[in-house]
Amino acid sequence: MVRALPLALALLTGTAVAVAAVNLPADDRAMVLSSDVGPVAVARVPIDQAVVRASGGGSRGPVAAALADGRVLLGGGPDGRRLLVVDPSTGTVREVGSIIRADQRRDDARFAPTDIEVMSSTAARHRLFVSYPELVASRGCVRLAVDRVDVSREEPMRVLAQRSVFRSKPCIQPNAIQHASGRLVRISANRAYVTLGDLGYPRIDRRSARGQLGSVLRIGEGVRAVRISQGHRNGQGLALDRLGRLWETEHGPAGGDELNLIRRGRDYGWPFVTLGQPYGTSDYVMPRRTGTHAGYTKPRTSWVPSVATSELVQVPGSWAGWQTGVGGDLLMGTLKDEAFWRLRVARSGRVLERERLPVGHRIRDLEVRADGTLAATTDDGTLLVLTRAG
Repeated sequence: MVRALPLALALLTGTAVAVAAVNLPADDRAMVLSSDVGPVAVARVPIDQAVVRASGGGSRGPVAAALADGRVLLGGGPDGRRLLVVDPSTGTVREVGSIIRADQRRDDARFAPTDIEVMSSTAARHRLFVSYPELVASRGCVRLAVDRVDVSREEPMRVLAQRSVFRSKPCIQPNAIQHASGRLVRISANRAYVTLGDLGYPRIDRRSARGQLGSVLRIGEGVRAVRISQGHRNGQGLALDRLGRLWETEHGPAGGDELNLIRRGRDYGWPFVTLGQPYGTSDYVMPRRTGTHAGYTKPRTSWVPSVATSELVQVPGSWAGWQTGVGGDLLMGTLKDEAFWRLRVARSGRVLERERLPVGHRIRDLEVRADGTLAATTDDGTLLVLTRAG
């Protein structure tokens, strides 16, 4: 049986911008996740929630991107507009700059960065793609935005330049902002894949009206977006594995969360089919068939009831005992389930094993660091560092 075992390990020190270090109970400072393929040590880096969490109508933990020097970029902050950088060895958080204007959002935690991807680095700067739901106040509508953001490498790190890369169509009346999706995966220095959810659009079942909504897209600077796949409700995780295969995690309605292997030109069914159920008769769209994916591309695995999938990564090659070669182990975070899931996939794309690793935190984002550890952000405002133990 999979267990989460509290240990009295040393806490990584935590100071966050002029805010005192957070005092944690001794048994909550670190833990070991017991897995069938070997234990994982999870050290908790406390970051004061007032510094990194977006608030307003609820709260939301930051998204993240790992830098080669070991630090981690965070997107969020109390007003949901900030780019920050944290040193996990000290817990120190510094603000890099504002990347979303006040008129591009409402006072709502969902109006915050949805992903950060490091696209390239030089001696002088890091070039990022940053995604976020953008309010177009003059039109009273919302769309997914992806901007290129250049930040300096010299200290103090600061925003050097910012420009638009992508704006989704159509721009729709604000509804399910959490369905913006916006997960990014780098393809090259100026191209990336991005998930675009349905944004709670009541006409998502009309192909002629929904435009780019409910898709995985290929975007880039100075080029038109290309749809790779469609029929997605709310893609909350995206990863390329070592075989170059693109994996996506997706929120179903009430039940029916999915792990999908993305193939160009495929339709994954939403809102025509789902393994889940609508949230009642007043939901923004009613699936035509529930409990089935017949007639559409099926998920490689699914969760009923929902676990609220989030980001996923391929496990680093240095993790002894874990499958890190061809096929191999993916690690997925969850929100509602407050756990990681180890997913072993074959070269064929078939899911061979699923293992739940409870961690007791809502996992917002998950990143592979240069040293082979993983960094996970949580909705309670902490940073978790995962290391293969033993």
